[in-house]
Amino acid sequence: MNDMENKTYTLVLVSVDVTKDTLVKSSTDLIVIPYIPIPIRNCLYKYVYIWTIDGEAFWVYLTHVDTDYAMGYKWINNAWQYFQIEHFKIDSYKCFSEN
Repeated sequence: MNDMENKTYTLVLVSVDVTKDTLVKSSTDLIVIPYIPIPIRNCLYKYVYIWTIDGEAFWVYLTHVDTDYAMGYKWINNAWQYFQIEHFKIDSYKCFSEN
């Protein structure tokens, strides 16, 4: 199965001219860059309980999300340890706010 069949893409058009390793604005060449929405971004700086596709479940505190990974701190052996996880490995998650 092709990965593009499972994702929604929003296309952003950027016009650039590459000359001597420098990007310069131009109206002649167009590059299509896919934008992939990542809903877990709404959980930044919150406690999150994550269930993975492998059947694991654990607490994290998210500090960064990019197009491939969610990063932050994972509760392991009664301590917070830095971790990162690829988005496709997350089956589901639940955000919790501090109150």
